[in-house]
Amino acid sequence: MIRVMLADDHALVRMGFRMLLANAGPAEVEVVAEADSGEQACAEFARQRPDVVVMDLSMPGMGGLEAVRRILAQAPQARILALSAHEDTAHSQRVLRAGALGYLTKRSAPDTLLTAVRAVARGETWVDAHTARALAMAQVK
Repeated sequence: MIRVMLADDHALVRMGFRMLLANAGPAEVEVVAEADSGEQACAEFARQRPDVVVMDLSMPGMGGLEAVRRILAQAPQARILALSAHEDTAHSQRVLRAGALGYLTKRSAPDTLLTAVRAVARGETWVDAHTARALAMAQVK
């Protein structure tokens, strides 16, 4: 069972992610916490200690990037999948350098969320295909 926390400031987005993850089957993924700000994400992480945090980068307050940094400062083993509407390489590079294991754009196909959560839960680095290509091209230039 993979215990997941969803952090996004849009309730509708969290509900959609919850439904996508529920399709994996009741014995595979359980959403144990939700947060609508970076501050709440840090507090919920400390309370629930989920296996994977799905963290939106653009939230009110401290935002997702700072929340990633704070969670990893208190729990270096935390496994975080960053989620963003931003498709530029700057956002993905910053959050991956901060210690997130994965990066997923909100424009990705719905089934990639579960694939990414599974990979991050195993401790693997996971980046959606579009972002991976962009990062590779940025290295070439």
